[in-house]
Amino acid sequence: MPIAVVRIILDSTLETAQFAAGVAYLRQRGAALVEHTAAHAEQGSTELALLREGEFADWGDRELLSLCATAFGVPVRLGVVTYVSRGTDDDARAVLERFGLSGAVSRDEADGSGDVTVTLARADMRRVPESRVHTALEAALNETVRIELVDAISPAGNPATGSFAENGGPVPGSPGRNPDTVPS
Repeated sequence: MPIAVVRIILDSTLETAQFAAGVAYLRQRGAALVEHTAAHAEQGSTELALLREGEFADWGDRELLSLCATAFGVPVRLGVVTYVSRGTDDDARAVLERFGLSGAVSRDEADGSGDVTVTLARADMRRVPESRVHTALEAALNETVRIELVDAISPAGNPATGSFAENGGPVPGSPGRNPDTVPS
């Protein structure tokens, strides 16, 4: 599960003691407060940034909003949610999941470049702009990403036909490799 940074906007400016008590309440319950701004872009509000990880990894936005409303005693609303990435294949799979996609992730480490190939079903890419997927994958991995489209992806996340290398990717020149590769 990727680590999310969830921004919560408190629709009030708080006295120092009230804010400190709310932060203490959150920390007693294991919440990790990353940062806060005394004044949000909107006057009369404060923004918190909490990490959604560990015991909070499965918490939805509503649970975090409820926790913050209880902690500070003021109306709250959800701000921007971003994700922390360490450049792993799990991070790539999490990006795909957020787009409602599944696919195979493989790295070409033979030449030392670490380039990543992501194999996706052509039908899935008809409903998601490829440029968005590509940009999100490169940002999450900090690597060059090449997207290959195939006719089908198996439930295991691999192309449904063809020969596969030990890393799960298609063997170059095998029937599983689609000639319609998409250059990055």
